[in-house]
This record gives sequence, structure tokens and C-alpha cells, in this order.
Amino acid sequence: MKKRWIWMSASIVVAIVGMLPTYIDYNQRQNEYYVFMENNSEYVTQTLEKNDIPYLIDERGRLLIKRKYDKKVVVCCT
Repeated sequence: MKKRWIWMSASIVVAIVGMLPTYIDYNQRQNEYYVFMENNSEYVTQTLEKNDIPYLIDERGRLLIKRKYDKKVVVCCT
């Protein structure tokens, strides 16, 4: 019985340690920016500001959005 408990505990620890890098990578990806529009639109930027969604405009005039705001952007801007 004691061996079974040790085996199950070790399995749980290994599973948690194995999932940790995935969680860390997921959080890093959520903070990355992606190109939402190739050409900046004043209407879209006003809509983003109205809905409190942060954005960037790069040197090429593209509109960039953080991945963690994907769903919110789709709801308000499409």
C-alpha cells in the first residue's frame, strides 16, 4: 500500500513538472503581438480604444494586437 502511494505521488509530481513549460510558453505567447490588419483603419483604432483594447501600429502602418485580446477584438471589430 505504501509503495502504491509513493508511486502515485511521484506520478503526480512528474505530470506537474512536465506541464509547467507548456503553461509558461502559453503565457509568453499571450503577450506577443500579431498583425490584425495590414493597413491601419481609423474606424478600427477608434473601436479598439472604445473597448479598452491596447494596440500598436508598427513602422509599416500595420495594426498589431496582443494574442490575449483575440476574442475581444473579434467581437468588437468584425
